[in-house]
Amino acid sequence: MSTMEKKIEVERNFIELRPTSKWSQSGDAYTLLIDLPDFQKEQIRISIDDPSNTLSIRCERPIPGDPWWRFTGDFPVPEECDINGMKAKYENGVLCLIFPKVIHEEEDEGQEDDEVEIMKKSKHEVVLLVLWMSLSHTMRNNNYLEVVEE
Repeated sequence: MSTMEKKIEVERNFIELRPTSKWSQSGDAYTLLIDLPDFQKEQIRISIDDPSNTLSIRCERPIPGDPWWRFTGDFPVPEECDINGMKAKYENGVLCLIFPKVIHEEEDEGQEDDEVEIMKKSKHEVVLLVLWMSLSHTMRNNNYLEVVEE
């Protein structure tokens, strides 16, 4: 193999970027905004490590001359986020990642059902108690029946 055929690997010189980032929270989602000006969306790699709930972002792009710009960042994702429902968009130099909050519908529905059932039981018990008291009072006053208290 001639020297011309050999693949020459060149080490890249990187300039590490430290862009600004900001987490925010709304009623149903968490949002992470990261300023990444002058990148193309194809130059941005996003991954999530499920067990540790860590979001990793890797970006590289050449700049005129020898160096490259690079950003590598790891962000802990709040536990109450649905990492499978994450949405990402890159627009006007800002990477926007939206994590919907986990909704515990089964637990909420179960609690409501229990509360409704308890209220139903209580309502019936109250109605029976009121009827018993009314009947007892009527019977005492009219001498139909002698009520013996235990």
